[in-house]
Amino acid sequence: MLAYLSLGSNLGNREQTLQQALALLTEKAGTPTRRSAFFYSEPWGFKSPHGFCNLCVALHTHFTPHELLHITQEIEKTLGRNHKSQPTSDGSLPRYYDRTIDIDLIECYDDRGNALVVNTAELTIPHPLKAERDFVLMPLQEIQSPISSHLPAFVIDLGGVIIDHADDYAVSLQHFEQKEYTLCQRYERGEITTTTFLQAMQVYFPRHNREQLIHDWNSLHAPTIPPHRLDILRHIHEQGYPMILLTNNSELRWQHAVRLCPALVEWFCAIFTSFDLHMLKPEKQIFQAVEDVIGTTSQPTYFIDDSERNRIAAQKNVGWIGFKGLDEMFGTLFAPSSPK
Repeated sequence: MLAYLSLGSNLGNREQTLQQALALLTEKAGTPTRRSAFFYSEPWGFKSPHGFCNLCVALHTHFTPHELLHITQEIEKTLGRNHKSQPTSDGSLPRYYDRTIDIDLIECYDDRGNALVVNTAELTIPHPLKAERDFVLMPLQEIQSPISSHLPAFVIDLGGVIIDHADDYAVSLQHFEQKEYTLCQRYERGEITTTTFLQAMQVYFPRHNREQLIHDWNSLHAPTIPPHRLDILRHIHEQGYPMILLTNNSELRWQHAVRLCPALVEWFCAIFTSFDLHMLKPEKQIFQAVEDVIGTTSQPTYFIDDSERNRIAAQKNVGWIGFKGLDEMFGTLFAPSSPK
C-alpha cells in the first residue's frame, strides 16, 4: 500500500520532532519514498501564538490503513502527544490544540494504484478536510509531482558510498550470506518477508532468538558513517539540490541505517529501496522508476554508486553521469567550497 501522510508540530523543536517521527515511521511502518520540504503555517481551526511546521510524506507499507493509523497514534504518544482532537457530535469541527506532533493519513492506494476509500468511526480516507488545508495540499502536491528544478539532481547509493562496511565479517554469518546468496537476494528484492528470512537464519543459529538474529544480521557489515560524508550530504542539501537515495538493501538493514543516521530520511526528497520496488540495481526498470520521479529536465543527473556495473547501466539506460564515491563527486563539482 502507498500512503500519503501529513505531519505537523507547533511545540518545541518542531523540525527535530518531525525528523524523529519520520525515523519512527521508517522503523515501524515502512519506507518513506518521498517527503516534502518543511511548510510553515499559522494554526488552523484555533488560535495560538505557536506556528506550525508541516510536511507530507509518501510511505510504502505492508500494513492496512487501520493498522497504519494505530502505528501513527503510538508514534504520537512516543513523541509526547497525549490526546487527539475528537469530532463533535453535532458535526462541527473538533476542538484543536497546540501539539508536539500530529500525523494524519490523507490518501491511500493499493498496489495497483487504486485509491482506497475508508469510512469508519475512527478513520476516513481520503481525509475529509484535505481540500481546506493549504499546509496539506501544497506539500502533498510537491511529493505527487515530478521533481521540477533548474538544478542538477543527485542519485546516491547507501552502502559503500554513505555507509562503510567493515572487513572483519563474522565468519559464521559470512558463511551464511555466501551459502544462502539467493535467499539474501530474494530478501533484498522484497520477495520474502523479514519473518521468512529470519526463520531461514534460525536454521543456522538455532540458539538465537529473533532479537539476536536481527542484531547479528545488522552487525554483519558493522556499518559506520564517516563524518565528512555527512558534511558533504548536508552541504548539497543546504544548497537546495534534489537528492535521491537509491539502494539495494533489505528491510532490516535499511531500518538499521536510519537508526544510525535519522538525517538520511530528512535530507533526501525521495528514497528508493530494492525491497520496496521489488527490483535490484543494475536492472533497467529500477533506474527508470527514479527517472520518472526526476521528470523532464535539461540539467544533468549525477549518480554516485561504488559499483561500476551499476554506473555503466545507469549511464546506458537513463544517461546519468557516474561517480564512484562522494569524495570524487564533491571534489569534481564542488571543489572550491569543499567542506573540511
